[in-house]
Parts: sequence; structure tokens; C-alpha cells
Amino acid sequence: MTTTHDEQPLDFVIVGQGIAGTTLAWQLRWPGLRGVIIDRDDGTSASKVAAGLMTPVTGKRLVPAWRLDETWAAADDFYRRVEDETNSPFLTQPGQARLFEGEESRAEFDRRDWSEHPVEIRQPQQLVDATSFDAPFGGFELPTARRLDVPAYLAASRAVFVAHDTLRIADLNPATDLEFGDDEIQLTNHGIRTKRLIFCQGALGADNPWFPDVEFKAARGEILTLRIDHLAETRIVNQGVWLVPCGDGIFKAGSTYDFDNLDPGATTSGRDEIVERLKKFLKLPFEIVGHESGVRPVVLERRPIIGVHREFPQLAIFNGLGSKGSLLAPLVAGQLAEHLFDGRPINPELDYQERFRPRLPKAARPRIPRLTEQAQTLVRDVVRPGETVIDATAGNGHDTCFLAEAVGHDGRVFAFDVQNDALQRTSARLADVGYANVTLLQRSHAEVKAALPEVDHGSVAAVMFNLGYLPGSDHAVTTRTESSLTAISTALSLVRAGGIVTVLAYPGHAGGDDEAGNVQNLIEELPAAEFEISIRRSATTSKTAPLLFIIVRR
Repeated sequence: MTTTHDEQPLDFVIVGQGIAGTTLAWQLRWPGLRGVIIDRDDGTSASKVAAGLMTPVTGKRLVPAWRLDETWAAADDFYRRVEDETNSPFLTQPGQARLFEGEESRAEFDRRDWSEHPVEIRQPQQLVDATSFDAPFGGFELPTARRLDVPAYLAASRAVFVAHDTLRIADLNPATDLEFGDDEIQLTNHGIRTKRLIFCQGALGADNPWFPDVEFKAARGEILTLRIDHLAETRIVNQGVWLVPCGDGIFKAGSTYDFDNLDPGATTSGRDEIVERLKKFLKLPFEIVGHESGVRPVVLERRPIIGVHREFPQLAIFNGLGSKGSLLAPLVAGQLAEHLFDGRPINPELDYQERFRPRLPKAARPRIPRLTEQAQTLVRDVVRPGETVIDATAGNGHDTCFLAEAVGHDGRVFAFDVQNDALQRTSARLADVGYANVTLLQRSHAEVKAALPEVDHGSVAAVMFNLGYLPGSDHAVTTRTESSLTAISTALSLVRAGGIVTVLAYPGHAGGDDEAGNVQNLIEELPAAEFEISIRRSATTSKTAPLLFIIVRR
């Protein structure tokens, strides 16, 4: 479809026919708007290898998915309508069996009261077939879990778009192919004029010059296709990796998360990681018959982005669906469609203009406090004189001294570090300022609960973490992901109502990216009814910039 100067411009052009672009195209077609989709037909798109899992809860803490009632209803209505119009089935409800990985995960599950949880959770007497699966610690079942056959959805939609001459296989260069008019854009190398140009580019959006302030943290994922004879399981089974039945003895298994290597193509390490995890719970032999990879368009705070350009409202963006794209896409695409053509407001949690503020000229920029200063300011607003606080990573003693001052001589500070050098530096700094209300402990921060007097459990006002290595020391000695996650989870159990936990993480050092990503996963899975969470990034635009995680117990 092309437009001449004698014709009216199209209502929209969508760049990208992944889950985001396809879903938005349907939402714009149904009201009768005129438009086309431009797609590179790139086989490495994450959407084309996505598993399409739609689970009502997320993470080890089984936190309900974001805006669950709305997203679930919107997804069901949307996909059923597309199924009817394409005469193609691609949405199923197989349910999911989740197996506990050990005593700790089972104990965590047993400690919680599930009677008022908004999602149905079952524990049948026999969860899985013991001849097929190894599940010594048990597990539970999510009977409402669904799966979207993403390749089938994209292919059925594509057939409709082709039949109506609304799909063009081409590569649009955002830097050189756009010519702006008063109320339209001309795509100079494509013979198209349009009122709206909407970028649904997935991970490629990181290079879009019109939205450079969107902070991507893309992750490459790999998926295996398996043949497993004599496995009769029809549900999704999950224990570290998921196993999805596709029919006729074929299963999908995955997925990996690689934030460092975003190159296209499957890898031996990715295959081995999935196989190793799968063998922990699958007893039956299997044959690998396929291996795919794609790059997920993950953005800061792991929530989709929609909205229009500040200076050129003809331009819009829809990105960041991540691993939950199949569930989120219908609701989010509907919001963007209503905003673009009906003027309805966008949810601020998704709005590009709300989440990514314009950059001021350098001379006009105010000094932005460093994240260490921001963490101390937040803690100072919470802590009262005489309270108990914890520096979980003493380091050079800066936070320890700050906390000692904040609680005063009647308060108590417990400072932890595994390195004697760090404790000596902290001790010297405390002596210089005359603080004597601090207990220094050469122990891992993962042991904070055991080291803290029981009388203080549940009454701690603040816990501060500064992860990574000790400045001025051996950079190979760093905090470790596993112990940091244990320490943070323990700290959350120790703080009082209104208490705060701050975590500074540094993706830039060896192992730091994995640690920061796992910390983010942990806090995003915390129940919103119990904790208020936020994430701040350093003023620099570097992908390895430090992150400040803030958790306040309600």
C-alpha cells in the first residue's frame, strides 16, 4: 500500500510485526483505521521464538501479575476474537505444575496463607507422574495458566495482513527515511505518508535515534525443542526451567537469560544450561530436535513503554514487553490505540513521557546527588534516634558512620563485612568521629539474622547494602549473588513497619550484572500489599550504571 500526494495519508504505520506490532495492528484495524506494517522479517526476533506462557503469578513468591484482572480479561477477549477472525486456534489453558527446588522453597510456600490469594493454587495428592518426574519436595498447581502459540498467532495474523495488502517486508531506517510535515510523516524510501509512525521494534529499539533516552537492558534467551517419547504430561511443568507440551511428543524447554552476549544465534552454553536444569526433574530421556534464540526487549523497571515523542507527536513507541508479552500486549496495545486516536490518557506507569524525562543542556542541569547520597537521604527520613539499624556491607565505613550518627548514642548499629581490611577501615573511621554505638562483625551479610539479637528481629529501622567490591582493594573479591539474595530477603524479615532497605548494585564489574539482575527480580516479586518498591539509576546513561533499589515495608 502506497500513498500519493493527492490521497489522504494513512492513519498509521507500524514498524515491526512481533507481538507488540501485531497486537497493536489488530487494535487499530478493528475501529476501521487505515495503515500498514513494515517488518524486516528478521528470524532473530524474540517474538518468533517466544514460549507464550501466560501465568497469573510470577516469581518464587507467587506475586500476582501486574494488574492481573485487567490484563487477564483483555488477553482472553483479544485472542479469542483474533482466533475467530483468522479461524486459527492458538490460545490454550494447559495449567502449570511448579515443583519446589528444595526444602527452603517448600518451607517458604508453607509459611504463607494462600486462603485469600487472588489466584487459584492447588496441591493435589499426586502432583506429577513419579515415573516421569523427580519431585521429592512436592510443589503446587496453577490450573488457570495459559499458553499462547506465538508463532501460530503471528503467522495467522500475517496471513490476514498480507491478504489485505497491509504488510510490507522492508527495512525502515529511522535516521534517514523520515520527512516531517505539519501533521504527517513521509517515509521517503517507501512511498508512504502517514499521520502516525509507531515503532514496535523490540530489542532493535535500543538504536532508535528518536527515543534515545529509553534505557534498555536487553536479555538474550534460548529455547530447545525436544522429542520426549512416552511423556503424557499435558501441563506446563516448571522447576528452574519450564517444559511446555506442544503435541505429538514434542516439547519446548527454556529459557536462559544472558544480559552480556546479545549476538544472534544459539550457543552451546545456552543448550547445556537448559539441559542441566531439565535433568534435575525430568527422568525420561529426550532428543534435542531444535534450538532457537532471540533478544528480549527488557527496559528499566521491566514494564512496557508506550507513548508519543515530546517534540514530534507523529512518532510513537511501543516496546519493553519482555517475557510477559503475551499476557500484557492486548491491554497495553489497547491503551496506546485509544491514546493515539481518541486522546485518552496513558497509565503513568507505562507512559514514555512520564518514565523518561527530557535531558537538560549541560549548563542548565542541576547537580544530581549520587546514589549513595540518595540512599542516605531516604534512610535519614525513616530512622529515629535510639533505633537499631544495619550496615550489611561495611566496606570503607561511610554508611556505617552515617547510620551511627542517624540513630545517635542511644541507638545501635550492626555492621557486617567478610573482609578484615574493610572492618579495620571502618573501625578507624568510627574512631576519627568518636562513635561507640557500633558492633563490627566479620561475617557474611547472609548471616545477619543469626548475628542480630532476637529482641531486634522485626524492629530494625533500616538496612543498607552496597554490593560489589571494596574500593581500593582486590576487585576479584566481591559480593556474591546467592548470599546477597539471602541477605536481602532476611533483611526484609527484620525491618519494622515503615522500615527501609536500600541496595546499591553495580552491573559494571565481573558478576555484577548477574547480581543486579537477580536483585531486581527479587524485589519485583515482593507482594505490593507488604512492600513499596522503587528503582533509581545513576545520572549516566551507561548500561552498566549503578542501580539503587529501595524497599519500604508498609
